[in-house]
Amino acid sequence: MVRTDGDQMMIKFNSLSAKILLAFLVATALPLLVSSYISFSTSQKGLEYEIAQRLISVADHKVNIIEAVADSNKTEIEAISKTSNVQDAMIALSKVYRAEGPQSDPYQQEEKKHRPFLRRFQEGFDYYNLFLTSPDLDIVFSVNHESDFGTSLKFGPYRNTSLANVTRASIANFEASLSIIELYQPSQNIAAFAAVPLLKSGKLIGVLAVQFKRKALYDAITDRTGLGLTGETVVGQIIRGGFLVTAPLLHVKNAAFTKTFAKNDTGKFLNASRGETGHGIFKDYRGIPVLGVWRNLPSYQWGMVVKIDVEEAFANIHKLELLNWGILIASISLVIILSLLLTQTILRPIETLNVAAKSLQAGDFQSRVSIHGKDEIAQLGLAFNSMSLEIEDNNRVQARQVDELSKVNIELERFTYTVSHDLKSPLITIGGFIGMIEKDLKKDKFDRVNSDLARIRSAAEKMRQLLDDLLELSRIGRIANPSQNLHQGQIIGDALERVHGRIMSGKVRVDVKIPDDLPVVFGDKPRITEVWQNLVENAVKFSIQQPDPVIEIGARVDEDWLECYVKDNGMGIDDKYLKKIFGLFERLDAGEEGTGIGLALVKQIIEVHGGRIWAESQGLGQGTTLTFRLPLKNTGPDF
Repeated sequence: MVRTDGDQMMIKFNSLSAKILLAFLVATALPLLVSSYISFSTSQKGLEYEIAQRLISVADHKVNIIEAVADSNKTEIEAISKTSNVQDAMIALSKVYRAEGPQSDPYQQEEKKHRPFLRRFQEGFDYYNLFLTSPDLDIVFSVNHESDFGTSLKFGPYRNTSLANVTRASIANFEASLSIIELYQPSQNIAAFAAVPLLKSGKLIGVLAVQFKRKALYDAITDRTGLGLTGETVVGQIIRGGFLVTAPLLHVKNAAFTKTFAKNDTGKFLNASRGETGHGIFKDYRGIPVLGVWRNLPSYQWGMVVKIDVEEAFANIHKLELLNWGILIASISLVIILSLLLTQTILRPIETLNVAAKSLQAGDFQSRVSIHGKDEIAQLGLAFNSMSLEIEDNNRVQARQVDELSKVNIELERFTYTVSHDLKSPLITIGGFIGMIEKDLKKDKFDRVNSDLARIRSAAEKMRQLLDDLLELSRIGRIANPSQNLHQGQIIGDALERVHGRIMSGKVRVDVKIPDDLPVVFGDKPRITEVWQNLVENAVKFSIQQPDPVIEIGARVDEDWLECYVKDNGMGIDDKYLKKIFGLFERLDAGEEGTGIGLALVKQIIEVHGGRIWAESQGLGQGTTLTFRLPLKNTGPDF
């Protein structure tokens, strides 16, 4: 064996090593660059498509909701118009109006007779006003008796209003009609109307018209679910010279029916008003690039644009780009380092052999090759071990994720079964009582119809409450309010104010024991207030049956935790149910009011904030204490 006099050979960066290094870099770095570019481009296009489709889905959902409001308005007024009381009132009031006038005693007596049930329709359906108009377009009755009462919609001062137009349209088409929304002078407010012809034996006897409040419509328009921080919905109608905004805007105060956009600033809004649909990127009324979807609202003759700032919409794409560059730079750096190491590893035995060969050529036949350190095979073994360790770690993580996913699937299956069971109950109730009503009506038995309808209405209200609570439960973890420092004394005060009426009606004594120097925690104020409100309501509900109901509210610091509790002297809980009460739809007493979601909602809010909640009770009749903990070093809810 050739030796090198015990000196370790140093690798020189000669031409051979340079060629090997360059070949390795070309073989690895260039494909890495190409694959990184292709991967980023594919991901970018996929994200852009997903974002656009999500916004389209939000816009189409809004169109469906708004059109459903319009259809519901038509259905309601058509149902009212078919009642005999309304038709009788139309005939009687029209007759005395024509004969005596609206200020006469006979008219006042007749109106006094019909006003109560007409007002019940107005209040029951939450209308602003209700009108009866003769076939000659005279307003012979109005619940609110504003300046339009007693005028002619044919010749009077309001003949060109939305009320007059929709009344004429309903007579011409012989069906329910909706008006556009505009300023209505008698009520000094923005108004929309619906009108339907009143028929008696196929003959027109008058027109029933109602004036709507705007809350349901504006709630649907201004709902920003799925639109992030900068998204909003803009609706309006074409007017001379541009586009009139007809609903509130996010970035402009009091914009409804006061803000007008010039034609050159409203291309997409005008497209939507003309019935066109589409989506794309454009500048909005602020001059800021937005991703928008434009749709038409035919019932109101409006155009609608649902939009979100491009900067927010494509924020994840920008993050992906930065991440891609970071990974690419790190990968190329790693390739260069590995190339240098591998080049030296390959050339070291060759250099050693070259020295030994020169020594042999010089006549030193006793030269020996002695390569110190680890050879290539050993290095390859170390690299393989490193790779195996990484794969093992990845498999361990994957197994944990599979286990967590399995638990989630089991919980989801239980949740689905529970929801379907609890929603099926009111549907069965409704179906049963509908069948009973059908049988009673066939037998001309009307005495139980009202009570059966009340039960149907109660079942429907229970279903609505269940759905509302489920929606609220689903929002926890997805929709967050800005986190802030929370003073529990102030939050408890807000919660007690919300349930003040129930506390007073139940004659419950509330004892609040909150130290003045209690430290603050950081979190979602509306959600934590909701926790206190639910716990206090729960305590009131289960303690009001006691002769002297008392609720104690307190808080204390336990190391790095803020521990809060609500204690009552109510019915108490058996040990085996202490954990069960936080489950979805769980109620210890089926006869109690509520949906059984309140404590499940409380538990989820507390866990999202990094805390936990539990119940304690000495048994039935011994009261219950609900305690929850929040970390003092919290950074806010973990959404």
